[in-house]
Amino acid sequence: MSMWRCERCVHRVGSRAVLESAQRRANRVNRRMDVVVPQSEEMSAPPARRRTGSAGPSDTPRRTMAFTPFRSSAALAIAAGLALVLGIPGPATAADGPAVLEVRTEARNMDDMVHVATAWEHTFYGGAHISFYARDCRTAGSQILDSLPPGWNDRLSSMQVYSQCSVRLYRELNRQGPYVWLHAGKRIPDLWADNDLTSSMLFMAP
Repeated sequence: MSMWRCERCVHRVGSRAVLESAQRRANRVNRRMDVVVPQSEEMSAPPARRRTGSAGPSDTPRRTMAFTPFRSSAALAIAAGLALVLGIPGPATAADGPAVLEVRTEARNMDDMVHVATAWEHTFYGGAHISFYARDCRTAGSQILDSLPPGWNDRLSSMQVYSQCSVRLYRELNRQGPYVWLHAGKRIPDLWADNDLTSSMLFMAP
């Protein structure tokens, strides 16, 4: 760097005195650089990473999820004073055909049950479906379903609600958490943000 500067001085002026003066300045620059350069290299080196109390991405332990088995739908219904009648025992698949779910108080006769809603596992009424039977909410009032039958939890994606009841779909068991309200007489081809999230239901008067 310093020699290149001196040669430029010679080509510009051509004077010996100027050359010697430039050489002396270059030597002084070199002496200063002998001290400065190692410091600048040391300062430019990346600082060592300090460990803090929080772990970095590579130090974060993997999270394992433990699944707690739900109590049976029949047990939950009995606790709520209801009885469930399922057309399909065990998990339902598309090959199994439709499931039938009846929600009724044990003291009531089966004859007063009406078809209040049908739900499908896919949007636009595709795949396996499940039918819901209950008393007419316009005369019987609200009726609860604190869990869906085996194989149907977090599975509903489209629904038809008939005129006898409006329906709330809850994301958690026992009618807990966020819910969506489906009015009587409506067809809902896509539950959108609530697809595959229903875990319990409430049938209400329209």
